[in-house]
Amino acid sequence: MTPEGWERRCIGDLAVNVSDKAYPSTSDTRRYLGLEHIAQGHPRLLGSAIASEATSTKTVFRAGDVLYGKLRPNLDKAVLAPFDGVCSTDLLALRAKQGVDEKLLLEILHSPAFVAHAVSTASGTKMPRTSWSLISAFKVLVPPLPEQRKIAATLSSVDEVLDRTEGVIEQLRSVKKAMMHEFLTRGLPGRHTRFKRAEIGALPAEWRVVTIADVPPDDRPCAQTGPFGQQLGIDDFTSNGTPVLKIGNVRWGSIDLRDLDYVSEEKARELARFAVREGDLLFARQGATTGRNALADARCAGALINYHIIRVAVDQRRCDPRFLSICFNSSLVQDQVGRDKKRGNRDGINTDQILGFRFPLPDIAEQRVIADSIDGVAAAVRAHTEELAQLRATKAALRSVLLSGEIRVATDESPA
Repeated sequence: MTPEGWERRCIGDLAVNVSDKAYPSTSDTRRYLGLEHIAQGHPRLLGSAIASEATSTKTVFRAGDVLYGKLRPNLDKAVLAPFDGVCSTDLLALRAKQGVDEKLLLEILHSPAFVAHAVSTASGTKMPRTSWSLISAFKVLVPPLPEQRKIAATLSSVDEVLDRTEGVIEQLRSVKKAMMHEFLTRGLPGRHTRFKRAEIGALPAEWRVVTIADVPPDDRPCAQTGPFGQQLGIDDFTSNGTPVLKIGNVRWGSIDLRDLDYVSEEKARELARFAVREGDLLFARQGATTGRNALADARCAGALINYHIIRVAVDQRRCDPRFLSICFNSSLVQDQVGRDKKRGNRDGINTDQILGFRFPLPDIAEQRVIADSIDGVAAAVRAHTEELAQLRATKAALRSVLLSGEIRVATDESPA
């Protein structure tokens, strides 16, 4: 049912496609936006690279145009151009017609119904894409201009809160990175007065430089690659049982327990040496994710690792796993990962290489204080990240009811 005063109109009735316009023949340079910028999803994060006349793109846009990513997986990405410039031919530059609010057009392009249509029209093997001719005929509900503006303003107010929350998260991450660098090179503030030059850089004189082989646990290897070949094959997987962690479950600094594989309890007993304990560091060892790592928490206890993960264990009386995680997520160790991962036919790290990674080691008391300090900032990042997810869900729900007319907004032209 169409709400009173609204119309059902095609996208092509709302906007003009200004893509593929001739690049002006001047000596001026213009700011450039590509698909990589649009994928960020927010104008505040847009790049400001400069494109010269030699740039292959021919699409010129104005501030206020809507830039839409027409390639999967970016068919749900669109931004309002914050400046005049040129853009990649992977983007559609759409200019709202008279009587259409450009911010409402942006919200329509983010709506689930439109995104689903764009996905259904995308074709191609390597880089499926849609086109203006395919999406311009899609019909949506459109209110009168005053209501469009009110809807857009309401949704923009949520965007402002999202923007502030994203800014807080970025600031906290910057603080965390700076704290990690300071702690790993200077130690706790005021504690150290003498420093030395070690092979991994400047350190407090009292600290040692070690490898995980210097602080091994008593009852198992300090580095263990997951099972491979006939040890764990596709026929071993079941619909439930003992979880098997894959490389996709290991995120930067956290474990994602969605999309798990499972094996039977009997198979898990057979593969017991690949089991995870709380406090183990799980390290992605192959491909583009090489070096990504996170500490296993209590939820992971008893799970197995697969072949693409190295499980790192240390003597927790001498090395706090949280401090180890800080080191492995810092440039001190990540630079070593970058140096060593290219030594084979493909990116990857093996157990011999990980046993050679060197990191600083203060006494256990100082490790724990450093870890507590970093944990405090990390907890704040997690809290704000959860808040951000809730805000995004609120924005999506609000967009749905406002764009459908299920909830109407009052305007200055509404009857008293």
